[in-house]
Amino acid sequence: RDKTGTERLLIERNAPIWSLEWNPSRDEAHDILAVACWDQTLSFYELSGMQLGRDKKLDFDPCCVRHFSNGEYMTVGGSDHK
Repeated sequence: RDKTGTERLLIERNAPIWSLEWNPSRDEAHDILAVACWDQTLSFYELSGMQLGRDKKLDFDPCCVRHFSNGEYMTVGGSDHK
């Protein structure tokens, strides 16, 4: 949504999105959004809404995504129901 609350872009997934985070790096050519979804996937999107690459299949339900070292690295925490 923009500053006035008008929807600008919609990213739809097949399962609930449980975590998302913008990459804080200023060195990237584009703003990149990491999206962790309960269909056990991790995906990345540009500000335009275009997906970067394919979904990364995980062996667990991701619950949180965090970047560190100025966006050079990313951690994903979750549950494998064991």
